[in-house]
Amino acid sequence: MSQGGRVVGEHGPGGYVGEIALLEHRPRHATVIAKTPVKLEVIKQREFAGLLEEMPDLARQVRAVAADRLANAED
Repeated sequence: MSQGGRVVGEHGPGGYVGEIALLEHRPRHATVIAKTPVKLEVIKQREFAGLLEEMPDLARQVRAVAADRLANAED
């Protein structure tokens, strides 16, 4: 992932991106460029909200990752 042309993170298999935009209802804050072929799943905000409601443990994990990413982005 890059932000303002600066690499701010890398993700491997099972990783996810875009959660901040979905949680905060705002535009994305980083750009993702794949180094290898990838398969991805696009989830719309309504589906994402329903998934988090159905899976509270996942919701806590996603919110914690989003908070960490936001904190690191501010550094």
